[in-house]
Amino acid sequence: MWSGGTYTKGNNATGGWAGDASLGIGIEAGRHDTQDDDFTAGINNCLTKDGQNTPTANLPMGGYKHTGVANASSNDEYTTQGQLQDGSFRPKFLNPQYVGSITFFNQTNCYNGGTANVEQLNVSRSSTVGVDTAMQAGDVLYRHDIQSYTGTGYARSVQLSATCPVNPTGGAAFAPGSYNISVGNSTGSALISALNINSSGWIYVPEVYSNTTANAANVYVSSTGLLQRSTSSLRYKENIEPMTTGLNEVQKIKPVTFTSKGDDSGNRFAGLIAEDLDEQGLKEYVSYDEEGSPDAIHYGNLVALAFKAIQELEAKVASLEAQVA
Repeated sequence: MWSGGTYTKGNNATGGWAGDASLGIGIEAGRHDTQDDDFTAGINNCLTKDGQNTPTANLPMGGYKHTGVANASSNDEYTTQGQLQDGSFRPKFLNPQYVGSITFFNQTNCYNGGTANVEQLNVSRSSTVGVDTAMQAGDVLYRHDIQSYTGTGYARSVQLSATCPVNPTGGAAFAPGSYNISVGNSTGSALISALNINSSGWIYVPEVYSNTTANAANVYVSSTGLLQRSTSSLRYKENIEPMTTGLNEVQKIKPVTFTSKGDDSGNRFAGLIAEDLDEQGLKEYVSYDEEGSPDAIHYGNLVALAFKAIQELEAKVASLEAQVA
């Protein structure tokens, strides 16, 4: 009898055909037909060699492996470990909204480059899996979202993304790329760019511009968050002309003391007001925001104005001394 994948002879209780013979039981059509019907049912329930019969339930492997599997040619077929390792099987990224609707991964390789293990992610723009197409400016090369559970669902907290800023040059050793880190703002209403590295290696930290202090440093932060080093060498300067401002302008400057907004220490600082220098026409010492409003002072540049004022004052002193003498 065929039952649950196990076959038991119908005359098993009598010892099979030899037992039937010893008991004087002859060849009977009913006994043979019953066993033949069970054979038929069992064979029809088996997977045939050419796959004409299909499974109707999961096939437990009992801890064994499929071996001798051929390389896959479509996404509904088995593939081999070797095919995945060498990149000859190119699966479509399952969530195309992260990389663009026509962007596909060619391969992800982890290999030893001589000194360390290197993870390599190859990305191409392709309308057909397996056909390479050059990336274009603005294509997202990679995006990784880190989400936090909010009580009702998951929402993005941090987003890491890499893009192709300009069209790559065929045959070049390196392709242009930029990298951005975004974080969810305090109200949970949007992602804000926390740090960006462009294809020139420039670093932008946009929110640094809003985090102000009265302390000085040799790094300048533009209104877009670009970090730049302050320099004074002749090789960084052009259109050099003698200063025309000096003691007269210094006498109009209004030094003040103040406390800094957002600083709870209560410390008082000494300095100048950017708007005052702007009104006096000393614009070369003022830094302006994107709207053109006075925003900061180039205190380092004021040293030149002070030197010019001292020179003019010294000239006056020398003149008076000459008159007295």
